[in-house]
Amino acid sequence: MVSLKIVDTDAFMDMPLSTQALYLHLAIRADDDGFVGNPKKIIKMVGGQDDDYKILIAKRFIIVFDSGVCVIKHWLIHNLIRKDRYTKTNYLKEKSQIAVKANRSYTENSKIDNETVKQIEPVKKPEWQKNRQKARKESSLPYSFDYKIRLAFVGKNCPICDNKMKDLPIEELNYNSKSSPRPSIQHNVPLIKGGKHELGNISVICRSCNTSIRDNETGELNSKEVTEVWNTIGNQSAPQYRLDKTRLDKVRLDKASIAGKPAEVIPDLLKDKQRHIYIIGIFAKAKKIVFTSKEQQGSFIRRNLRAAKNLVGYEDDRIIETLKYLILYEDFKITLDTVGKYIDEDLNKLAIKNTKTIKI
Repeated sequence: MVSLKIVDTDAFMDMPLSTQALYLHLAIRADDDGFVGNPKKIIKMVGGQDDDYKILIAKRFIIVFDSGVCVIKHWLIHNLIRKDRYTKTNYLKEKSQIAVKANRSYTENSKIDNETVKQIEPVKKPEWQKNRQKARKESSLPYSFDYKIRLAFVGKNCPICDNKMKDLPIEELNYNSKSSPRPSIQHNVPLIKGGKHELGNISVICRSCNTSIRDNETGELNSKEVTEVWNTIGNQSAPQYRLDKTRLDKVRLDKASIAGKPAEVIPDLLKDKQRHIYIIGIFAKAKKIVFTSKEQQGSFIRRNLRAAKNLVGYEDDRIIETLKYLILYEDFKITLDTVGKYIDEDLNKLAIKNTKTIKI
């Protein structure tokens, strides 16, 4: 992918068309870190000239090393590669000679000035995220717990601010505001501090209070009420999809209803106990998709199954916030794969002031 932030600049447009074409071909053939090991071969393939290559160097659109390898200077602006698809470059020696500037462009270590820079290193998952995912993975509670318990507390008062908690449709959420009356899960002992995702350590409070508490420990709040409510509603079952034992990537559907039998009941994905199916339900709700048959719903699930499984470790609020950001601020077609690409980003830094309203 090529960013218009770079190719729409006067510096780029002032270059000859042959030079622009060479740059695009180099970008297409670069590895996941933006390195190109055979620039001379590419010049010959596209019918370019050495002068085109020299212009790219002089204009600082590429950085050249003594080995002949080059790197696309603005590669990190052009591309955001998912961690599960990223392949480390083979040119480690050259990679050790560059750093990333504050504007996410490459620069040589020898040219580092007082500007904030960092050495390129593998992206590591934050420790707090590891602890949170571990606690949820070890929990005895089903994946549908968050959804069901929050829904059960709609209309009840928040134990901290005493305001009535209510559910809001996605279109009424204000992304830039952390103030919301929606029920949210509060761990009395935060997961990142060793708390468990189990009954007795879980309260339901409004999102506004949850945001203000941050990672501080709280008292019991309404954790006893949460336990009582869950013991009442926890065993209520909902229509489920069952994954075939031999082919986990396929969803087995019941046969369509035949004449003389009642019309089929299409399961509510938001009530499914399987976490990845539930996430697909969130995505379908955000896109306002109405399923007219089990076959249509099953096809939608199969298309999004892999991407949904990659999001299993993330909380519902984070997934919804990412969806909200993408719909408000990005103009391209949104898929669950897109959500996976942006889920770990700092959305507050990416977001810009935008007054347009949107309905999901």
